Amino acid sequence: MVNGWCMGGGHELALWCDLVIASENAVLGQTGAKVGACPTVGATQYLPRIIGERLAREMIFCARRFTAQEAAQIGLINKCVPQSELLKETLVWCDTIKGHSPQTLRMTKKSLNFESDLLYASWQHGMELLAHVWGSEESHEGMSAFLEGRKPDFQRFRMRNKQELEEYLDGCAKNLNAPPSMRKGR
Repeated sequence: MVNGWCMGGGHELALWCDLVIASENAVLGQTGAKVGACPTVGATQYLPRIIGERLAREMIFCARRFTAQEAAQIGLINKCVPQSELLKETLVWCDTIKGHSPQTLRMTKKSLNFESDLLYASWQHGMELLAHVWGSEESHEGMSAFLEGRKPDFQRFRMRNKQELEEYLDGCAKNLNAPPSMRKGR
């Protein structure tokens, strides 16, 4: 049940749910690219399976948001209802499910989850990637900009990375990784 903003890590939690009903005022999205965070603990694994590879990449790379109505149309959520009916509709779905065979539901869920359960290694890898990003200068800039209500300046990191790449390529051209006696120009 989603009622309001469902962004970033909160959206990743919703991706782990079997069913998602949202109120018409809900907005779902991935904001990591805007704030210097990687959505690697659910979004990179589940979004392509739920809404397709291209749309998942658009959502993550462009920090794309979807209204609940749009989310229902693309299959990101199951259903969009008026806010006043959200709890009632959710309870109707719960009562419906409770009326079905628990054993059949358990076994069916186990079968449905088989492939995604194999993604555990990807989640672990995602946590390692996220740990690399969190605390970096870029993530500090992104989070600070968000908290200060300004646009982040990620361009300075691109320029620094460009300079580092140019120095590396220059070193390769001069064979600086080789022992001094084997370097070019000797």
